[in-house]
Amino acid sequence: MPAKKRDALPDEKLIDLARMTFEHFESQLHFGDTKAQLTLGVNAVLIGSLASFGKEAFSALLDPASSFVEKAIGVLAVPLFVSILLSVMFSLLAAQPNLRPPLRKPESPQEDNLYFFGSVQGFSPSDYDRRFSAQSGAQARAAILEQVHAKARIAERKFTNTRRGLYFLYLSFLLWAVMQALSFFIAD
Repeated sequence: MPAKKRDALPDEKLIDLARMTFEHFESQLHFGDTKAQLTLGVNAVLIGSLASFGKEAFSALLDPASSFVEKAIGVLAVPLFVSILLSVMFSLLAAQPNLRPPLRKPESPQEDNLYFFGSVQGFSPSDYDRRFSAQSGAQARAAILEQVHAKARIAERKFTNTRRGLYFLYLSFLLWAVMQALSFFIAD
C-alpha cells in the first residue's frame, strides 16, 4: 500500500512551530545556566571548607608524626582539590556564552541571518527593517530553523559541560564527606 501523501503545512504554521522550538531551546539554555551557577555556588562552599580544613590535611602528609587517619585525610585532600577545580572549570564552560555563527552548507549562499543577533547588529535600523520586511515566509522559516539548530548545538555543549561539572561536584562532595567522617577519628 503506497504511503499517503501529506499536505505541507503553510509557512505561517511552520514559522510558529519553529518559534516554539526556538523558545523551548532558549528556556533549556536558561535552565542549564541556572544549574551551572548553582554548581559554582556549591563549589565555593567546598572551596571555603577546603581552605580551612585543607591546610591541616596537606600538612599532615609531610609530618612524620601524623597518624594514619590524618595522612588518609591528607591523601583525600589532593583528589578533592582536583575534583573541585574540574567542577568549577566545566561549570564555567557551561556558563560561558558560545557565540559561534550558525553552520552553513557549502552550497548555500553566505547570507546574513535576520534572526541571529551577530548579524542583526551589523545593520542600520532602517536596513534591518527593509531586509526583514522583504523576506518571504520560506526565507523566514529557513532563518528561524537555522537559529533553532544553532541553539540546539549550544544547548548540547552547555548540558555536556554542566553534566561534567555536576559529576565532579558529586565526587568532591563524596571526598569531602569521607574526610569529615575520618576527622572524627583523630585524637586531640
